[in-house]
Amino acid sequence: MVAIIDRELHLDGLRKKCKRSSKAFVFAMILIAALVLGATAGLIGQIGNSNEPIPSETPMRIPAKIAYTTHSPISINGNAGFTNDSGVVWGSGTASDPYVIGGWEIGSFPANGIEIRDADVHFVIRDCYVHDSVGWESAISLSSCSNGTVSNCTCTSPFFTFVYGIYLSSSDNSRVVNCTSSGSLFGIYLVESDGVALANCTCLNNQEDITLESCAGVSVVRSICSVISLGSCVNVALSQNELSGEVSLWGDVREHFNTHSIDTTNTIHGLPVYYFKNQTGISVPSGGGQMLLANCSDTSMIGQTMSDDFVGILIAYCSGINLSGNTFPVGGAYIHLLYSGSSSVVGNYLSPSSVCVESSNDINLTDNTVSDGSDLSLYSSNNCCLVNNTCTNNEYGIRIHYSEGVMLTNNNCSSNIFTGIDLEFCTDFNITDNRCMMNGEYGIMFDDCINLTLRGNELAGSGIFIGGYVDLGWFTTHTIDPSNTVNGRPVYYYADQAGIAVPYGAGQVLMANCAEMQITGQNLSDASVGMELVYCSEIVALDNICSGNEYGILLSDSSGCFTGNDCSHCSYGILLAESANSTLSGNTCSFDERDGIWLIASDDNTLIGNNCSSNGEIGIDIYYSSRNSLAGNNCSNCYYGIRVYDTCFDNTIQSNCIADNLGYGIYLGWGDRTSIWNNTFRNNNGAGSTYDSSHVQAYDPSSDNRWNSTIGYGNYWSDWTTPDVDPADGVVDQPYIIDGGSGAKDNYPLTTAPEPIPEFGVMPLVVMVFLAAILLTVEARRRKAS
Repeated sequence: MVAIIDRELHLDGLRKKCKRSSKAFVFAMILIAALVLGATAGLIGQIGNSNEPIPSETPMRIPAKIAYTTHSPISINGNAGFTNDSGVVWGSGTASDPYVIGGWEIGSFPANGIEIRDADVHFVIRDCYVHDSVGWESAISLSSCSNGTVSNCTCTSPFFTFVYGIYLSSSDNSRVVNCTSSGSLFGIYLVESDGVALANCTCLNNQEDITLESCAGVSVVRSICSVISLGSCVNVALSQNELSGEVSLWGDVREHFNTHSIDTTNTIHGLPVYYFKNQTGISVPSGGGQMLLANCSDTSMIGQTMSDDFVGILIAYCSGINLSGNTFPVGGAYIHLLYSGSSSVVGNYLSPSSVCVESSNDINLTDNTVSDGSDLSLYSSNNCCLVNNTCTNNEYGIRIHYSEGVMLTNNNCSSNIFTGIDLEFCTDFNITDNRCMMNGEYGIMFDDCINLTLRGNELAGSGIFIGGYVDLGWFTTHTIDPSNTVNGRPVYYYADQAGIAVPYGAGQVLMANCAEMQITGQNLSDASVGMELVYCSEIVALDNICSGNEYGILLSDSSGCFTGNDCSHCSYGILLAESANSTLSGNTCSFDERDGIWLIASDDNTLIGNNCSSNGEIGIDIYYSSRNSLAGNNCSNCYYGIRVYDTCFDNTIQSNCIADNLGYGIYLGWGDRTSIWNNTFRNNNGAGSTYDSSHVQAYDPSSDNRWNSTIGYGNYWSDWTTPDVDPADGVVDQPYIIDGGSGAKDNYPLTTAPEPIPEFGVMPLVVMVFLAAILLTVEARRRKAS
């Protein structure tokens, strides 16, 4: 059925309502008929046959002098939705007379600009300007359509408010021609749409320019963009495209890589894209902008020096590849091996660049230099060898995840932003004689790994970190002997042992599932983690220096007595994670970047007489932890002195010095039954000598915490010391009001800073007796064993 068209909505924009003479009327009708016939003939010539080849010449990409008419967002659902009210200006929906939606300007809208769904009639969206979405939608969207054309449209947003500029989903045999898309997350995005022709489009300044996913039989020709991405696609033809980035291929079967037609008329910065598929024994030519090898074997690329505009090499489903002695540009390039095997990457120089081996086995990576880029990485790749590589000044030196049986020998992984050698979910590695110096976080870090052997590795400025959760084997199955050094001193690693005193002169101490061990008088500085104790009990750590680390002392599911240790200038001085029944006394945890002492899910611990001052965030931080006792600690000159936060119960804070913190002296949140008494609060949160409700020294949103002892001790507040006349008993006559809106208050604020109360005064003696008893017990067992 032919759509009934209101001629007042015709594209010529004539909306005259005045009376005309009969001659003028006849002339106008003749003129309109001529325009309509001309437009229809042109439209038939352009889109009458969707399989007709695209003309070789490139027309203007943005139509000149189009008189757009403002329109609200257009949404058409099904064939019946093509009406005048929906934005159709002409046509009947046939191949020779398609519906035309054209001449519209749609801007500042919260939905899709133009959306057509579930239609199989012929239609054209042309000469439209869609811009500046205020939602998170598409400029032009076709879903479950066929026989549609998007032509000569401009989709743009300066603030990346579009998800898609032009979006086609399950829309076969469609065309996108002469369009411009910018300012979107995805400029042009095709998903599960087969037989689509995309031509003469300009797609720049998007986060991703042209992306095809799960498509077949698509052609992309004569378009300008940064990147064309083909994901899980087959039989895609690329020709005469001008790129400034790359052609990206990805998928999970061979056909996603070796079924395309990508000729050398595609260029990157004017250099040809070389695509080889299903070939054997070729030598890759020089002078390209990108190399793509799919399902090839016994192929070599030797001794080439790439142009500064070269972007990289993708090798997929290949074997016997030899990349040797090549120099990659200062501008950066990559080598990416995917689903390949039995290949060598030897003696290449990449800076700033990266090498990625993914789902590939038996790869030899030797004597390569990868610097000033990302990393040399392996993912799901087994039985590979990494020997004599230099991986410096990257984000990571060498990064390997989900791999088995890899050998790392004599690599230099130094001066990287994060970690020198980073391993996750790896098994049966040999890591020997590597240099990991002055990395930002860790020299060698392995997380959730089993059966790693470390020998002869030299580390400085950062050490070894073992990560994992739940599985004890992630900590106890390794071989780490003292031939590994941190700052020239041996690493001592103990697993499943008891009653041992760590020899003097250690550079780092790592223990897993140990008991009654002694760590005394060691210098464990600049080692990432001075001592890491996992699933350990009755550990005695006395008078050690653990400064300049990410964690000075780290306890996970462990307990012990830690006295007189210096854990300053770390990110965290001492961290207790899921650890109970430990005593921390007399430790110095000052000038730490984050917290002095941090407890996470750790109950029933005692913190006595620690100096946790001048830290970047919090002196002592209690998180998700209960029944801990804090007494006699100095928590000054931090942001918060003490914080007790998130599901914490029955903690006691008494006789601490809490002064000159930028924020609150004590901050309580999401917990109950905390007892706070006999503490000294001085000049926290900007407090002066008199009380100011905008500078209160503590915060408590709960009414279930207690700011006094059961025998009438409150706290000393430097801004609330008078009056004391009724009676004159050393207690201010009016309570101190706490911030937080819960009505919390100190009912017995003290007029003078308190002296240690009798209950607290004997605690140091108790701790020292306990410590001495442990030391004597361990020593007796050691002598008996010898």
